[in-house]
Formats: sequence, structure tokens, C-alpha cells
Amino acid sequence: KYTTATGWSNATVISDGTNDIYWNDGGSYVPAIAVDNSDTIHVVWQDNTNGIWGTDSEIMYAKYTTATGWSNATVISDGPSNIYWNHGSSYDPEIAIDGNNVIHVVWEDHTDGVWGTDAEIMYTEYTTPLGWSTAKVISDGYGSVYWNDGTSRKAAIAAGIMEVHVVWQDHTNGIWGADEEILHTHFVWDALAPVINIIAPNVSAVIGTNAPSYVLEITEPNLNTMWYNLNGGVNNSIASLSGTIDQAAWAALPEGNVNLTFYADDLVGNIGYAEISITKSPPSSGIPGFNPFILISIMFIIIGVISLIIIKKRLKFI
Repeated sequence: KYTTATGWSNATVISDGTNDIYWNDGGSYVPAIAVDNSDTIHVVWQDNTNGIWGTDSEIMYAKYTTATGWSNATVISDGPSNIYWNHGSSYDPEIAIDGNNVIHVVWEDHTDGVWGTDAEIMYTEYTTPLGWSTAKVISDGYGSVYWNDGTSRKAAIAAGIMEVHVVWQDHTNGIWGADEEILHTHFVWDALAPVINIIAPNVSAVIGTNAPSYVLEITEPNLNTMWYNLNGGVNNSIASLSGTIDQAAWAALPEGNVNLTFYADDLVGNIGYAEISITKSPPSSGIPGFNPFILISIMFIIIGVISLIIIKKRLKFI
């Protein structure tokens, strides 16, 4: 690395020798490097070291942080969840990191599959909660239609905040002729769940027998669906950011506290939610603030007084 204070550092082996343990005895080739917005350095390369992944070349990965230094090299083209299925050679990796620090890696791969026996471009990504994903072919099989029967190689990748773009050299023949062409694919990447703000009803609101209205704000550029439930019960789909809670569902609730939870997901499948507690308390059917027992007592007193007057009048005429 280079700093203005010290200039270039001494060269350091990063594909082997972490913690002075030297196990990588195969050739390591074609490195690619990227730096995320936390200044962590990420490196991938093609490696011919044999291991539980087999004797085919694989794509390896290591990273550098100031706190921990270089990590041990890790195979990322095979073996997620200890399932080793990639038996063809993996070559020429490229790496990109998006605005959410998700790591995206592509390479040329010679593993056979439903896509045929030709080399394809494979892809994997790394997210903090999930780790490395299982490698998948992205140069063939769109919509489960496999038409790319020529060799795909020399991939390049670029990542924005939410989109990833990949291009490569391809030998597939088509209406464009029998010459090699450059192919492109892309997808929208979204690592963040929708953010929901409940504007109405208010927290701790007291609601009567009529179901409450709701107003939401949702921050999500790739919003897919929305729904809610009451006290963790049946999910009710909604199509608008404002509306009214289902009257039948509200009527079925007992009086007391009600947890109202709204959910939303995006096109990738990330789910966000927000919850408030409100109170169901139907209004009293009597006169507000008036005790019926007092009314009954007054009526008995009046009856007693009237009866006493009548008795006195009768005695007067005897």
C-alpha cells in the first residue's frame, strides 16, 4: 500500500502464510482488488491449491482491515454450507463492491450443468448476515431457457448503489454471426429493508367500535407488497399507504391493548415492519358521568316523599 507519509510498503504475500501457517501450495493467479467505503481491502484470485473442494482451480478471497490485518484465504467458488459441487476449473475473477458494502464477484467457470458443457460466467455475493452465497451461472439460463452454448470468458463487473452490471466475451453463434461478441447482464441489488413510518393512528390512541384509519410513509425505491396484522393474527394485504383497518377483524378483537403491525417487502425479498400499540375501548352506552344507582335511589326517595304526603292528607280527613 501507499501513504504520503511512508510511501509504498514492502510487498506482502496475502494468498498464504496467515498466522505463519503455510498451506497454499498451488499456483495463485490473476488477482483483482476492491476497497469498500470502510477502507477494507478485498482481493480475489484464481488458485490451483487442492483441498476438500477438489483438484480443480478455484476462486479464493482474502480481506484486510487495520484492526486484524489480512484474513486467511477462503474458497468462494465452491463449498458454501460445506456442499462441494463445482468440479470444473474456475478462472479470471473480477470483484466489485456496491454502496451497501455488498461484495460481488464473477469469474469464468468450466463446471458442467443444465447450462451445458461450455464455460459460463458464475457469480457470488457476500453480505454480512449471510456470508458468501452459492455460486450461480449468470451468462445462461435466464427464465430457465438455456441458449448460450458457446464459451463465456473474461468477465468484468461494476456495481452502483443498487445495480450490478456484468459484461463478458462470448463465443455463442446467433443472428449476429459466428464471431465472438460482448454480452451484458445486470440485476438490481437491494440489501436494505423498507423503512415504515406510521403517521396514523397515533401511539396509544383509544379507538371505539369503528375500525381505525391508517396513514403510512414507506421509504423503499423497490417496494413490492404491504400488509398488516392485529395482535400477530391473520395478515391483511393493503394496496395503499392510507385506508381503514378491516372492520370485521377489528370487531372480533376483545377490548384492551391492540398491537397493530404494518409490513412491507421489496423486490429482493427484504421485509421491514413498524408496530404501534393502541387501545380498543367502545364508548359506554349510559349517560356519560352519571351513575344509574344514584338515579334509582333518587326515584325511591321521590316515591317515598309522595307516599308520605298522600298518607298525611288521608289522616287529615279522618
